[in-house]
Amino acid sequence: MNLQVRKRGGGLEPWNIDKTINSVAVAGVSMKEAEAVGKLVEAWAEKNAQDGILTSIQVRDKVSEILIVIDQMAADAYKAYKK
Repeated sequence: MNLQVRKRGGGLEPWNIDKTINSVAVAGVSMKEAEAVGKLVEAWAEKNAQDGILTSIQVRDKVSEILIVIDQMAADAYKAYKK
């Protein structure tokens, strides 16, 4: 599937699992855990995208939901980080 993410400014960009993995790793989990989170989010995205599009907020919310189960401190760090 050709997924795209609608950014806060309204623009679209292609889904990039590496962006999710890197942001999760920066939040404080191991690279192995970050890769697992990335794969879970990607699988979720493929099932839940409307016409192949998700919002960046939907992606962030899903990442947070998964991180809370894995590592509460990393989830808090991820939520606190805003670009």
